[in-house]
Amino acid sequence: MFGAYARAALAIPIAVLMGGFLEFVLPYFLPLMGSEDGMLYSSFDFLGEYGVFIMLLAVGAGVLARAYVESTPGVR
Repeated sequence: MFGAYARAALAIPIAVLMGGFLEFVLPYFLPLMGSEDGMLYSSFDFLGEYGVFIMLLAVGAGVLARAYVESTPGVR
């Protein structure tokens, strides 16, 4: 379990940096995605707003999945 915590501790700063990069770069690419009513535009806009939160949820889900695997006997 310590390995899962160590990987999560390394992944959190990377997720924050990547989220900041997305928030910085995405406004320049959004006009190229088409009209503001389109699905592609709204999807990337959502990703720019909540990218850090989604990445942090993914790190937490990875830690929970590893905890489940290690707590279940006979599963590896």
